[in-house]
Amino acid sequence: MTRNRSRLSTSLLAAAVAVPLLATAPATAAPAAPAAGASVAAVTPATSPLAAEEMTPDGKITRYVTKPAKLRKGPGTNYAALGTYRVGAKITGYRTGNGWIKIAEQRYVSEWLTSATPPSTGVTGETVLTEGRKYFGIMYKYGGNTPAGFDCSGYTQYVYGQLGYTLPRTVAAQKAKATPVSSPQKGDLVFWGSYHVGIYAGNGYVYDSGKPGLPVQKRKIWSGVSGYGRVL
Repeated sequence: MTRNRSRLSTSLLAAAVAVPLLATAPATAAPAAPAAGASVAAVTPATSPLAAEEMTPDGKITRYVTKPAKLRKGPGTNYAALGTYRVGAKITGYRTGNGWIKIAEQRYVSEWLTSATPPSTGVTGETVLTEGRKYFGIMYKYGGNTPAGFDCSGYTQYVYGQLGYTLPRTVAAQKAKATPVSSPQKGDLVFWGSYHVGIYAGNGYVYDSGKPGLPVQKRKIWSGVSGYGRVL
């Protein structure tokens, strides 16, 4: 009997020791909640506004040009410019990690001149006329497309280019690119066949670089207009 009681006491003692060991087994602690009044930014990583655009599974992004953007041969302003994207142009490509977007091999655009959503260009017919007047008085120069001298299509190309719109070099190509309209508005292109173009100024007037011996000026539209084209 005494021996049996001793065995029972030993069993109960072992059970009493085993239970606390199971109860105190280590458990994974839940993350601590931020203290009251703590800034959410302190516990939430900031998100760059540049990351908020369409992205394909392979990392290709879609952006929209917000300022006239040079297309360059490499990811830096020291690389040669190959052309200019107008405001509102949609581009797709891959981030280089240094503030540039790679459109294709040796074709890059600065990401800081783009946004995730299409911008409002803010360019109106009056804007075009204001830009066009800056060059009044510059003399006609055959083949010219800079303020050193303009021919007719060189003038229209340059004016629109300063506002972020790319026009082809010749009258015929500009006519093909513009949207034909029957009722012109200020800033539209005015065509005389494929040999002359100007900018409609309203009330029957045009801004143009007419011919040798004449400056860029505003003058009354004459006969022979073959059509009007809208760029904006």
